[in-house]
Amino acid sequence: MKTGKLRQTLSVLAVAALLGLTSAASLPTVSLEERSALLTANSAESAMITVPIVGDEYYAYDIVVTDADGTEISVLLDYMQPHLWLIDADKVLNCLVAYSYFSSYNYLNLPQTVTYSSAAYDLTECYIDGAYMPMTTTTEVNGTNTQTITRRAADPSTSAYNITYPYDSYGSGNFVNGNFLLDTISNGTVELGRVQYLLANDTNAYQGAFGVAGPSWSGGVLDTLKTAGRIAGNGYSAYFFTEDSSMSKGGYLLLGSVDKALYTGDFYAFPSIPHEGWGDALGIYP
Repeated sequence: MKTGKLRQTLSVLAVAALLGLTSAASLPTVSLEERSALLTANSAESAMITVPIVGDEYYAYDIVVTDADGTEISVLLDYMQPHLWLIDADKVLNCLVAYSYFSSYNYLNLPQTVTYSSAAYDLTECYIDGAYMPMTTTTEVNGTNTQTITRRAADPSTSAYNITYPYDSYGSGNFVNGNFLLDTISNGTVELGRVQYLLANDTNAYQGAFGVAGPSWSGGVLDTLKTAGRIAGNGYSAYFFTEDSSMSKGGYLLLGSVDKALYTGDFYAFPSIPHEGWGDALGIYP
């Protein structure tokens, strides 16, 4: 498996300040509380949608989306492609379960597939986070009895789509309409109503991703918010910090805007290069 490559690649791009798609800025050396207060004041004035970024021990950065039932899904902040994509939790095994099989076999003799909960799974693929299973609720009436049944939603009927990354990382599946929420710093909760996301049933990545490149092929998060009139453009800006006392990493993602309070000098805007996939197996960036 090459699952670690995607995290490493996204981490490098995070440090490289967003590949120049819009703007990245750094706050002065102040406490985490002061950062949040400053950002809240500036964001409230200009009505920006500002989403917290959570850093992890691998120097990757995550965005948390919430489904209609309140389940939080942590996905990688992804500068290399434009789509929200989630791993199908019904088709790909949780890594904790997958690792339990490793102790039962010699590593050289691991089977390609295993059976878990009466279903077959590819043991070479597993997820740590960013997985989701779309559910649907129906009410059934049988005589005088009425019952509410929750079951997995039907598999999407759209054509398969493959999201590719350098170093041969990928997520492959079908686009689905879904309703999610984003918690923000200053604007409460922002609804992503009927956003199109890729539900990946085949991937060698450990985690789904929150794509902010553009333009999207099928209604990514930024395009969805722009169409709904929530943001003026489908660009973004971001900045990152490390908390001095705890060394915890984090940042903020500003959707469709740039906070003028966070940079000095002239600001230049230029068109972004459309995402067309990554055909170079060596992972050489354009």
